[in-house]
Amino acid sequence: MDIGGLQQRLPPVNFGRWQVSDTTEAVTPLDEVAKQIASPNIVCDSPIATLSTGPTPPVFLTATPVPTAAPTPTRIPTLAVQSAEEARLRVWRSTYDCFTPPAPLTAFSAYAERPGLWLVEGKQGTTFYGLWLVEADTGEIIAWDERAKATTTQTCYKAST
Repeated sequence: MDIGGLQQRLPPVNFGRWQVSDTTEAVTPLDEVAKQIASPNIVCDSPIATLSTGPTPPVFLTATPVPTAAPTPTRIPTLAVQSAEEARLRVWRSTYDCFTPPAPLTAFSAYAERPGLWLVEGKQGTTFYGLWLVEADTGEIIAWDERAKATTTQTCYKAST
């Protein structure tokens, strides 16, 4: 082997001399090198290659991968009311039959009161339909002012489901 212009000689590898029985396949060391390899504190596995008419290809063993637990998918909660449009539609649908003439959908406007809560105002011109809160998680409608509370006591009011 030539390394950096210098000729370097590797020492020869010597495993000693061994005898293999044709009938029993027993392997016996014949010289001191082989006897050192065959000492009781050296453990060898069973041979994995057999004689053939041609060269025996090397056997490469692959490590068995250690199974890993699959991550548990996290459930993203789905909100019952995800937008201002859904909040105002929910209040309008629940109160539609309570007003004569029925309030138009355009009379209801929704605003994010805080995360998870919508404030819905029902108002058109001088006609006031009330203030309502809508829980985003559950869709529950809560009457917020006296006008809204009076509407919820009427038989026409349809609680949102």
